[in-house]
Amino acid sequence: MDLPIDPTTLIYEVDGHVATVTLNRPAALNSFNQPMLEEFSHVWRTVREDDDVHAVVLRAAGERAFSTGIDVKERMEVHPNPWSYTDPGEYLSPKLNRVWKPVVTCVQGMAAGGAFYWINESDIVICSEDATFFDPHLTYGLTAALEPIGLARRVPLGEAL
Repeated sequence: MDLPIDPTTLIYEVDGHVATVTLNRPAALNSFNQPMLEEFSHVWRTVREDDDVHAVVLRAAGERAFSTGIDVKERMEVHPNPWSYTDPGEYLSPKLNRVWKPVVTCVQGMAAGGAFYWINESDIVICSEDATFFDPHLTYGLTAALEPIGLARRVPLGEAL
């Protein structure tokens, strides 16, 4: 099954019963922007509805970063009413998009902030020797909550904190 769009920030390929999704913004350290959010929404719907896809491999182009989270250099579409704010995870998260097929995430280089939407919800995370994890939320005056809570399932709490 093909995507209903022609993605500009992702590469979507199916080989056998495995869909491979590649974050494809290496010049921006694979940070996500509004187009990537919208493309992921299509990707997850396609994966969910395609009975020939049995599993997903998520990876990133380039060597420096898996993903550094939100692209702080680009404006995101944000509802002016903070009570109507849509979290980026509603687009990026496989579970919030009702994808119950196994997701394997391959992490190389930096993984920061919003990258944990994928890491925390993956069934298997495979890391290269150069993988580093950090949370820049405090730098931008935000609370670090989702990231350490999800990470605590995978590593000792002290390490996550």
